[in-house]
Amino acid sequence: MGKLIKLSSNSWRHPFTDRKKELPLWNTHAEVADLCNLKDGTKRLLRIKFEDTFDIDEIGLFQITSGRKISFTKALQDRIRKIIFSNPDSYFTVTVLDYYDTLFGPSDIMWIKNVKRDGGANWAYDKICCGEAFLLNWPSSKKGSASTPNIGDIIVLFQKPNYINGRKNYDVHLTHLVTPISTEVIIDEDHPQHKWCRMVKLIAMANPIESIPNPGHFNFFLPNRGLTNPIGNLKNNIGISEEETKESVWSLFQNHVCPNIKNELILQKNLTEDHGESEGDKVVKEHIKQEFAQRNSRVVQLAKRNALIRGNGRILCECCNFDFVSAYGIIGTHFIECHHKVPISKGQRITKSEDLALLCSNCHRMLHRKNNKNEYFTVDELKEIIINQKNMKGYYYE
Repeated sequence: MGKLIKLSSNSWRHPFTDRKKELPLWNTHAEVADLCNLKDGTKRLLRIKFEDTFDIDEIGLFQITSGRKISFTKALQDRIRKIIFSNPDSYFTVTVLDYYDTLFGPSDIMWIKNVKRDGGANWAYDKICCGEAFLLNWPSSKKGSASTPNIGDIIVLFQKPNYINGRKNYDVHLTHLVTPISTEVIIDEDHPQHKWCRMVKLIAMANPIESIPNPGHFNFFLPNRGLTNPIGNLKNNIGISEEETKESVWSLFQNHVCPNIKNELILQKNLTEDHGESEGDKVVKEHIKQEFAQRNSRVVQLAKRNALIRGNGRILCECCNFDFVSAYGIIGTHFIECHHKVPISKGQRITKSEDLALLCSNCHRMLHRKNNKNEYFTVDELKEIIINQKNMKGYYYE
């Protein structure tokens, strides 16, 4: 039997030599199979490409079985049988398409989509496993919506089941982050009302499925139609920008990211140096909204990364040491608000991570109250107030 040759982290070359007895089942390259998490009993999106002269280039879901071998359909076996036996010195290449050796992060979140199963009687897509490709359905009248997302875009899936663990449910739950892995729009004849599909890969999935309810500030009215909605349609009642919305959603899924996915919030690729970013070149009436609207996400993420390192995985308020995880559990993971120590209303400048303070919501609001000199409090001043307040009773500042 000829030797399988690794071409990349997700592809290998397969010789034809001695294939007669193994025509239905073909070996996988051991290292690539490990890297791409090819497991027995799963279907994976593969590209089987013969040399150009044979004009065979198959892309589809192939069953992985019997010691992580690839099962070829009888139709494909019939097409290649004569080629295999007549050209023992030739080969084909296998590429695992539903594998990404790339970095995903909040900036990749482009779309949001409502999903439902059995009219809300059950959770949709709750049996999907990491490393597994699956078909995501769209309404039969909206083929164009199915074709909208690009490969590599992240789609946020949310749903509102009728009952959770036997109790009536009133909350929307964020359940999956997925990304398309092919451009083809596929017809699903088994679901005539939602027949348009895209092959997608799982980036993150809430575990248990009900563990990421709406944190309270998101409004799901606009994207609640089963279509591909821009993430900007996920509105909120706290005035945060689209970029801040992406960061908030990404943070909610941090404990649920698939182990084979490289995670920007943890690895922080491209954030190893802090050169600062230009921001603050326009004035708006509400200072806090201006901070959210103009803050550069790279600098914010760098500040969060540094805080995570200092806090051994926790981000504490720099004024009062409030810990969102201790107070709110899993939904508080990596959540914190960001405040410019020098108000950006004072003009454009280069902002570095040390120019930002990471604060709980209460302290952030307090820093936007003015003292008797009509000036905003500084972080150090607020710290002093908190310390003094602990030693006093009945303190009130107007």
